[in-house]
Amino acid sequence: MRLGLLGHRISYSRSPEIHQGWMKRYHLKGSYEIYDCLEDSLAESFARFDGCNVTTPFKTKIKPFIDGMTPLAEQIGAVNTIYREQGLWIGDNTDAIALLEMIPETIKRIIVLGHGGAAKAVKVVGESRGQEVVCIPREQWYDRHRLMDTADMLINATPIGLQGKGCPVDVLPNKNLLIMDMVYEPEKTPLLCLAYDRGYKTLGGLEMLYRQARHSFHRWWGVLPDLEFARS
Repeated sequence: MRLGLLGHRISYSRSPEIHQGWMKRYHLKGSYEIYDCLEDSLAESFARFDGCNVTTPFKTKIKPFIDGMTPLAEQIGAVNTIYREQGLWIGDNTDAIALLEMIPETIKRIIVLGHGGAAKAVKVVGESRGQEVVCIPREQWYDRHRLMDTADMLINATPIGLQGKGCPVDVLPNKNLLIMDMVYEPEKTPLLCLAYDRGYKTLGGLEMLYRQARHSFHRWWGVLPDLEFARS
């Protein structure tokens, strides 16, 4: 089976390492590669694979080129996994499945920095549990520090912090706040470093990567792989 990751400027991705490791562990014959493409070549790009992941900036732009979506992906309006079912291309959102596993049910109010596909996944997951989720697009960031004072959890769903470049906040509030950064390169992003210094509880993007990859792998192979093996 030929698998891959579609996106733009994604050479940093660890997805090939994760999926190839699982394929070797479970004695499955296949490949997983990064495919950097542009929007006008999306349809021909994913047609070269038997299944693929979709990342920045195509999670919402891929929809016109597939045959259908799972109810979860339809609700979110974004796709990060494409698989074949009865000859049709189906889009799923395993980001949301990973978030269901990671966000504590005890959280009452979540502030999300960003308004793209990842932020929409948080909103759908949180609201399905009765949690209040406020997504803040970049043009409204002037209010983000005030809004953090009203939250139990802060999630960075933007690329800010990728390769250690920039932090999406200037300060953190003096309160008990769970901090999650979806960026995983580097593992300790500027936001997480700020949180560590202040003694906050944190969730990293690498753990989310492992979890969403695990459910994508299950879609393609019918095998739910071992998380600990990926972490090691």
